[in-house]
Order: sequence, then structure tokens, then C-alpha cells
Amino acid sequence: MEAEAEVAIVERDDDHRNGKTFYFGVGAILFVSATFCAVAFLPRLWPRNLYEMTEVVCASKSCQSVSKLINSSINGHLDPCDDFYTYVCDGWRRSHSLKSSESQRSVFSEVSDRVRFQLHESLLQISGRTTTNTRIRKLALFYQACTKSLTPEGNGVVSIKKFLRRVGMAWPDEDVRKNATDLLELLVTLSMTWNVNVLFSYSIKSLSTGKGVITLGMPSSLVPSQHSEAKMSLYEKLIVSLAFLLGRKNDYSDLSSRLISIERDVARFRNESKVSTAFNVRDLGNLCADFPWQRWMLALNKNLPARIALTPQKSIIVHHPSYIGRLLTYFLNHDSPENINAYLALHVLLKYGQATYDIRHVQEIVIYMGKDVPARDIMNTCQQWMSTLMLDAWNTFVSQALTRPEEIERLSQLVTNVKRVFVDRIRRLSWMDARTRNISIQKASNIALSIPRVADHTSSSNKSSVTLPDLQGDFLEMVCTIVDAVRNDEDLFIGQVIDRSDSVTVHSNVNAVYTYSLNVVNINAALLVLPFYMDDLPVPLNYGGIGTIVAHEIIHGFDASGRLYDDIGEFEDWWSNETSSTYREISACFQEQMQALSPRSGSVTLEENLADNGGVRCAFDAYVFAASQDRKIIQLKGLDSFEEDQLFFLNYCYKFCGVNRDVRPGKRGGESSYPVERLRCNVPLMNLPEFSNAFDCESGAAMNPSERCSAW
Repeated sequence: MEAEAEVAIVERDDDHRNGKTFYFGVGAILFVSATFCAVAFLPRLWPRNLYEMTEVVCASKSCQSVSKLINSSINGHLDPCDDFYTYVCDGWRRSHSLKSSESQRSVFSEVSDRVRFQLHESLLQISGRTTTNTRIRKLALFYQACTKSLTPEGNGVVSIKKFLRRVGMAWPDEDVRKNATDLLELLVTLSMTWNVNVLFSYSIKSLSTGKGVITLGMPSSLVPSQHSEAKMSLYEKLIVSLAFLLGRKNDYSDLSSRLISIERDVARFRNESKVSTAFNVRDLGNLCADFPWQRWMLALNKNLPARIALTPQKSIIVHHPSYIGRLLTYFLNHDSPENINAYLALHVLLKYGQATYDIRHVQEIVIYMGKDVPARDIMNTCQQWMSTLMLDAWNTFVSQALTRPEEIERLSQLVTNVKRVFVDRIRRLSWMDARTRNISIQKASNIALSIPRVADHTSSSNKSSVTLPDLQGDFLEMVCTIVDAVRNDEDLFIGQVIDRSDSVTVHSNVNAVYTYSLNVVNINAALLVLPFYMDDLPVPLNYGGIGTIVAHEIIHGFDASGRLYDDIGEFEDWWSNETSSTYREISACFQEQMQALSPRSGSVTLEENLADNGGVRCAFDAYVFAASQDRKIIQLKGLDSFEEDQLFFLNYCYKFCGVNRDVRPGKRGGESSYPVERLRCNVPLMNLPEFSNAFDCESGAAMNPSERCSAW
């Protein structure tokens, strides 16, 4: 971690101290005290020059690094008022190129690579030394087994065949399940226990209430991204190659075409808009007439510990209920049940085969045409498995490896300031009616900001180190051991259900995530790195970095999906019709603005655009407040020509620097909910007068338009 910052202190020649009378000083203090609540969050109404300020030149490693990163990226020959993204990112884009297997590379992806390598090195160091910490030792053992499984010495064919039998399946020749009455139980178990999401994706939303405990969402498809003819043809070849690897026959082309035909049918069922509905368990029979609710409850409870077993009155949130019903009917009435079984087994094979060298090697040859190894390399794959299967222990390890207590302390103040500003902005919203605004204030006030915990890593008394099972055998055998332990141990289950992405976070992911059903923003440990955050960086850089990310996530609690959940995560639409109508009008401004700048981007990226715009506003106000409380101005060598406000905007946009193979908005290897990076940088700043003031943009300049959009 960073050494303590070295600083050179320069005392300002402050005329205020000698030029102001005692009475003026008293008056200023009384005025500031009396108007604190109203002024604290309004930019530029809390002047720092009321005090004697101290300039501090930060010479720490992190300050030097971030100064070098941003300074080398800025193109000083360009006008920031024309295109701020190009002004900030031109150097970065010129110095980065894409590998043949990459569709994009960005500041975020490079930070992810650095974090992944740092965690990899830490785990290897643990493997090479003796430790009394049971949890850490098991993590290292699991990681070592995973990395071995992804080498030619991993004996992948034998391992995956054994695993398929363990799940109750075989592929491609044998047909284990012939009884159609087992179909629902099989599909539910695949999702809830093995995270193979064919019928639905599964998550536990909240364990603190009896409503909305379990959520059934849209599953992933067998063929990722768009189902183009070229992509389908590649996967047809992949199925043949995998069948030759695992099977005993000479020709599997017919099997491959049959399975791809099923995938085409399933894909047609997916093309429906999202509908979220709360079902009581006794109403689940309405999804498909062939499966009464009693069978649903039995199948679900077989995969739940007794403590949270479902009753007929329990509520379940179902996304895309018509999809689930149509798919069940299709599977049940298919003229070849053995093909359905083979299709389900293929889903299992493609998921867990990613943990074996042989399956991945075939996939790389067929899908990637023998080009560069795809982005999901060994480190990435194994760390994903650890976060999926040993999440609590993994998060603890990651937090200890990436953070320090002093960083957490300052981060806590930063996120508190951002939240406080957002609550204050809601109080002043004119487009909400009084009732909706009051509920919004309550929800915003109740948002939990979850930051990494730095515990005592030498302790072996942690509950998770006791309950994690002993691990033996090859990697997939270890996977089965952990899954069995999770299913049979209530404490492990509550904390570590596979893919509970909506109720937990993965601290190795370089992002922050808002969870609707818990009303919580999780700030991951991997974000506490340059250029997003370091405790010794200047205030504007931290708020322009991680501050804008946190504010963006908070606003998701009030978007088209967030408004469907109340302050404790209950499924409830609490907006009035009047407010909803006004919000649509406000949203139309952003949509028209985006479409004018880049056709086809407006509707796809609307909610993310609103979160970006509101996020930068809130983070800027929070930065102004934090700066007003700080008697120091930290300067960076190389960036000392920029004012503090300008530094905020520089780091806000620097994190979006990237290069893309396909620059069409919303089309980056498939449908994306985010606008492209240039728009994510420029549009929120075009809508923020403080940006134009900071860079003295003339009226009518591209970054200082006459008409602006504003929501939050």
C-alpha cells in the first residue's frame, strides 16, 4: 500500500487575516452558522477564502501516479469546451490498441486487470507459506486447484464426465432422465443449486421481511449475445466438437442441429418486455397449467434450508412470468424429451466446462478461431469461481488485500456527504408532489452505503472459516463439496447462495452496485484504487472519481426499476400518477438530447444517462461541501495549472477513457444499457453550468448549450 504522503507546505499570503476587523469576523461566523443547512450543499456559497488556506503539494506515490496518468492523457492543444472527452482522453486513446479478441478496452478494464493480478499474486504467496488461518488456506487451495484444472494436466474430460453424473446427467450419448414428471424439479435444482439458469435466474432479495424473499428472473441464453446466423453456426460446430471429445460415436451433426433448433425456439420466447409480478406461492400454478403450485413449492423447498422454507402464503417476485410459462409448456410437450435432456446437459457442460482446460481449449479453437486467448483467462475464471462459491470468505480476503483502515475512514465520510447532498436535492425538487417527495426523502435517508470491512486477517475464529468444508480431489470435486455444504448448512446458505448477486456484492469487481430489494449501495474494495480513490488524493479527484460512481448508483434507487421498491426493499410502486407523468416529460428531454447527439442511443441508455447526469450533480455539490470543510488545498505536480473544480471534471471524464471496436451506441458486442464513453463524459457536463463556469466556455459552445436537461 501507499507510503505516507510527503508534502511540501506553502503558507498563503492571506490578506483576509490582517485586513478584516474583529466585528466583521464575528459577523461572518454568525452568518455562516445561521445559514449552514441551506448553504452547505449549494455550490460556491461557502467561500473557502473566509479562512487562511494552506497549499499542500502532494508528493506521495499515488499523487504522482494519478498526475502522470491524467497529464499524459490530456491533449492541451484542444479546446475543452468543444469536446471535453477528446480533450481528456485523446492521449489515452492514442496509446492503447485492441487485441484481436477484444471488443473494447478502457480505464475500468485496465484497473480490473491490475486488481486481478494483485489478488492472484497474493493467493500464490499464501500457497507458498504456512498460515494458521483456515479460511485463507482453503481459499488458496481452491484457487490452486482451479488454476491446475485450466492446464493440460487438469484431466478435464474425466473430471467433467464425473461432474455430469454427479448432477444426474450425461452427455452426449447417455440419457439419464426419462420421466417428464421430474422436469420442474430438475429445472429448479439446476438454477437454485447449480446456478445453471435455463428456466429462470434465481436470487434471494431480502431475508429481513416475508415479502419478496425469492426472485425468479430472466435466465441467460445458451448462445451469448445476438443470435445471428454466424454465431449459431459457430455454436453448432462447437457442439459437434465437444460431443466428439466426450462421446463414443462418429457423427454428432444431427444432435448438434437438434440442440441448436431448441435454442432458436427458446430465443423466440425471450423477446418480451420485462414484467415484474409478485406471486404468492399458491398462485405459481398460474404460470403453467401442467404444474400446480404444490409441485412448485415442493421443488423450491428441496433447494432451500428449512429456516426459509416457503409456505403457500409466501411471496415470490417473478420477472417475465409469461416466458417461464411458455418455456415449461414447450419443454413438457416437446416431441423428443431426450433432446430436451441433452439441451439441459449442454447448459451444464458449457458452464462448468469453463473450469476445465479441455472444454475451454475446444471452445477457443472453434469460437475464437485460434486467435488470442479470450478475456476470461485463468486468473479471471478462477477468481469468478471463488466469488461465486465462497463469497463471504472471498470478500473478506479481497478487502484485506486491497484496502487499509485509514482509507475506509475517509471513504465513509465521502459517501456520507454524497448521500446527504442527494437527500437535500430531493427536498428541493419541484417536479415531485409532496407525498411522493416525502416518501423519496425517507427512502433516500434509509439507503445503506456498504463499504469494505477490514477485519483481523490473522484470526481463525471467523464463522466462515469454521463452516467452510474441507476440500479434496480435483477442482470440480471441490465445487460439489462446497455446493453440498451450502445446501445443507443454513448459515452458509444465508450468506453464500450461489449467484445471489442482488443481495451481496463481489469486492473484486471494479464497480459499485445498487440493490433495489435491499436499498443498499455496495462500494466494492476494487474501486479503492487509482484513479477512482486514494485517501491522500485531492478532494476534487476523489469526488470526481468514486464520488460520481456512488452518486450514480444512489440515483438508480429512483429510476424506472428503483421506484418499484420502497425504503426497505419491499416491492411497491410508491410514485403518484402526477409525479410519474412529470418524470416521463423530464426523461423525454434527456432522450431527445441523446438522440440528437447520437441516433438510436436515447431509449437504450435512458436510465443510465439520468443516473450519470444526476450523479455528477450530486457528487459536485458534495465535493464543494467537503472542500469548504478542508483548510488545505492539495496540489499535484503536473496538474498545478488546473483549479480544483477543473480537477473534479478531469477525473470524472478520465475514468471513461476507452477504445471500442464497435462504436455504435448501445451496441458493443450486443445490447448495452450504457451510452458510449464520449457521451457518458460530455452529456452530463453539458447539462451542468458549473462545468462551463470552470472552463470559461462561451455561450453556445458545444459544452455550454443554451438548453439543458435536469432531473436530480
